[in-house]
Amino acid sequence: MHRASCSLFALALVGCGPPPAAPSAPEPPPAAPTAEPVPPSPAVTIVAQSEPELEPRTAEPAPPPTPQGSGCSVPPAPERSAGSLVVPSPPAKPARAYAGRLRAHVDGALSLQAKRTWVGPPVPAFVPLTSGTLELFLLDPLPDGFFALYRDPYGASSCKLAGNANCAFEVAAFDCSGRTRFRIPLKAHLSRRDELEVQDARMLDGVVYFNEACQSYSRQAGGRCSSLVALDPVKKKVRWRTPALTSNNRFLVYDRYLVTGYGFTAEPDFLFLVRRSDGKVLEKHALPSAHEELIDGENTVVAQIEAGKGLLFKRVGFDGATGRLEAAGWVEKPAP
Repeated sequence: MHRASCSLFALALVGCGPPPAAPSAPEPPPAAPTAEPVPPSPAVTIVAQSEPELEPRTAEPAPPPTPQGSGCSVPPAPERSAGSLVVPSPPAKPARAYAGRLRAHVDGALSLQAKRTWVGPPVPAFVPLTSGTLELFLLDPLPDGFFALYRDPYGASSCKLAGNANCAFEVAAFDCSGRTRFRIPLKAHLSRRDELEVQDARMLDGVVYFNEACQSYSRQAGGRCSSLVALDPVKKKVRWRTPALTSNNRFLVYDRYLVTGYGFTAEPDFLFLVRRSDGKVLEKHALPSAHEELIDGENTVVAQIEAGKGLLFKRVGFDGATGRLEAAGWVEKPAP
């Protein structure tokens, strides 16, 4: 409200204005004066009264977070480091958009002295960051715990960047209480001692799946590389191994099937449908280039060929014995 020397509002309250005319009759007794209203003090909040509290209330602690996809409820771990790996709390965001050939939860070069930063899911305090010279490389939540892949950096002990010897890899699983369910070096389960590297590893229903991918061109290994392997971690035995040149980069695991692909520079590129029970290759679909990523969708798989572009496949009959992949054309911006 704009201020005025004598507004209508003020006139109603205090009777300001021109002097009244002289009375022509005796004046009645003066009325009792009306007190002017006192404006409230600024910044005053009226609070409903309640019984005084004997002790200050303490907020209920928030429940521990549950990592996405895990049935475990674990408290957040403080920042940790071991070897050349730093695990911030919370984890860092990936510094690069390009996925690369390896499915990894770390950013940084793979040589011994290079600093690596964890960009995957939160790492519970009971999950070791190293195993000897090997460092944590992947961590997937499970319904009853966590599955981990450890890798030896180049120059640490088992392999060199300029060499062709296999680096040391190890898979492990931990239950929600922190107990180690198994820890298995993969050296004895690879089909050869050189030209191989694990580019993806996953676990479902107590079976570990990993690819023993070609380190470089398949001709350097005589074409004997890039099989997909199913490992029984209890018996420590390979259940099955697909033919060579079936799996590098990433793959996906479903109840009855696996979707995997193989491709490399100047080599033919394909997407495969593999039966999970015995590793039999059921389908083979040509791709125009090697897949950078395989993206799981609602009854679909997108083979991402380059950033922002991929080939869509419909997952048909994956809940039965006659599952198949049906090509459905190009899609833009396939990343989830």
